[in-house]
Amino acid sequence: MEVILIRHTKVHNPRSVCYGQSDIGLASSFENEKDSILSKLTLTDQFTVYSSPAQRCTRLAETITSTYKVDTRLQEVNFGNWENTPWQDIPLLQLTPWMEDFVTIQPPNGESFQDLHTRVKEFITELQQNDFDKVILITHAGVIRSILCDSLGIPLVNAFRLTIDYGSLSKLIFSDYPPQLKSLNL
Repeated sequence: MEVILIRHTKVHNPRSVCYGQSDIGLASSFENEKDSILSKLTLTDQFTVYSSPAQRCTRLAETITSTYKVDTRLQEVNFGNWENTPWQDIPLLQLTPWMEDFVTIQPPNGESFQDLHTRVKEFITELQQNDFDKVILITHAGVIRSILCDSLGIPLVNAFRLTIDYGSLSKLIFSDYPPQLKSLNL
């Protein structure tokens, strides 16, 4: 099974707020970024398309197919009380421990990266049990990092060593062998 991981396009975030599962608007560059993404896809092939429920993902999914499926397990990490708060306004007594151990520490009323990883891994396991040949997942940097770490045996603590640009495509091949990374961050 070929899986293409697409990160949503740039967002409009002039206040530099912390956003994960918050529905934040897209930047004015959406149309150009969308065209760039579409030019990298060969849409003559039959793909099954899944999207995070966030508008920044579904808007892109709609340009690929009207039959995309939404799955909440593809949402970005839930930052809890930090959602929509400017990063500079998050108390350092909360932020510093999380920055030092984002894998296991949860923001207040949020989830850790391990929590995200658990739900994403469940989704990928379920996906592999289907008879799909080609799949597109339109999602977020955290989800893509989680999938790549799990597929390539990278410890979650090293997830942020993977750069996942807005509007980028990465491709994995799942077969009887360990997953293979065919491209990253195109």
